[in-house]
Amino acid sequence: MTTAHPIHALALDRGIAIAADEAGCDCAVCGPDSPFPPAGRTKDITAPDTLYSIRSGSGQVCAACAWATGGKPSKTDPPLRSRSVLLEPGQPARFLRQADWWDILSAPRHCVLSWATGGKKQHVLHAGWSTPGLWRIGADAGVAEWEPDPYLLEYVDELRRRRVSKASILSGIYPPKTLAEHGAVIEVAEAFIRPYRGSVALDLVCYAARTYDPDPDTDKEKQPAMISPEETMTVDLLARIAWGS
Repeated sequence: MTTAHPIHALALDRGIAIAADEAGCDCAVCGPDSPFPPAGRTKDITAPDTLYSIRSGSGQVCAACAWATGGKPSKTDPPLRSRSVLLEPGQPARFLRQADWWDILSAPRHCVLSWATGGKKQHVLHAGWSTPGLWRIGADAGVAEWEPDPYLLEYVDELRRRRVSKASILSGIYPPKTLAEHGAVIEVAEAFIRPYRGSVALDLVCYAARTYDPDPDTDKEKQPAMISPEETMTVDLLARIAWGS
């Protein structure tokens, strides 16, 4: 399966049948050797981010690519462009929620992995086969390709533990208060994060990054003590007695 075109692998998982005569077709999107029958004409594909991928010389799109790039917005059966997906050899495809991403990025594997960044563009056109040594993740802006780096995840996670915003991590601009409280940690983290800044890889890691609940004990220390009305009256009475004595 890992030798199949990523779109073909996803289509087979969803039950799209290959050509009965095994002849397939010359597909304008995935190439001249598609094992799937033709499903439509290239001129019927109007999505701009699909058109950029179309090769000259072919006037048709195979059933796999028509399925992968087609579909209308729907609550019951949304199109692939609006869903992140993970396909591992020998397992059914999984459609992913944001909460799934951190564990996936923490464990590189053989898979097809694609990120529906905004839900409107054909991210799967950029997906490749990832391996334990190289991510090739589809995204709206292109392929997120990088060698898995545990330090990138570790230091993004460390900053998130300290309530540093994703916007600051992405931009490298930290508020003065954050620098005053966590400057030493940020300086170390930046040595590992900075090389990825501006890349789809860092965009995805920050999207996946965990959010930590506030520490109740720390927050109690920061909050001023609240005095009940009864306690206020008692303090006022004691103050009056002290001043009158």
